[in-house]
Amino acid sequence: MFKKNWIWNDPVWSKVIAAVIFAVITIIATTISAKVNDISFTEAWNKFWTLKVELWLLALVTVVLFLLFVLIKRKKMNFLNYTQGTWRNTKWQWAWKKDPQTKKYRIFNLNTLCPKCQKGLFTSPGFYSREYKCAQCGYTVPMQSFDKPYSDEILGEIYKHISEKFTSEMKYIDFEDDN
Repeated sequence: MFKKNWIWNDPVWSKVIAAVIFAVITIIATTISAKVNDISFTEAWNKFWTLKVELWLLALVTVVLFLLFVLIKRKKMNFLNYTQGTWRNTKWQWAWKKDPQTKKYRIFNLNTLCPKCQKGLFTSPGFYSREYKCAQCGYTVPMQSFDKPYSDEILGEIYKHISEKFTSEMKYIDFEDDN
């Protein structure tokens, strides 16, 4: 399948296009400079490439551009702050993990929070246990009386809610089933 942004993600073509854009901007700037200063294109070209720039100014511009890039990139991923919610009368908590291959985030470590203290993880201490127990406050509930849905069901509901709440950020989220 042909992806519309493949050229920008390709390590070679993205650099070729960036070089062409830089060359076009340089030629346009040199042409304008030659016309404004009433000098030849060659003189304007040489003047452009021998321009003296203060090192502190170059460092300052580099730092400012880097900070702007980081702020803009971070601002687009507000969903990373969304790590808990309530579904089916149960409070759930999770973390986000970035897949190094796809560069997308997915939910991991999905857990139920204690209905009493709302802080501790509400899990069963062992495979043969007959109750859920809070790791923080010690509150216990028999498994039969606590209608805990399966994590996969809740995960689907969480991703659906996230897709409605953070529509513009869904390109950063991997919500495909592993099955």
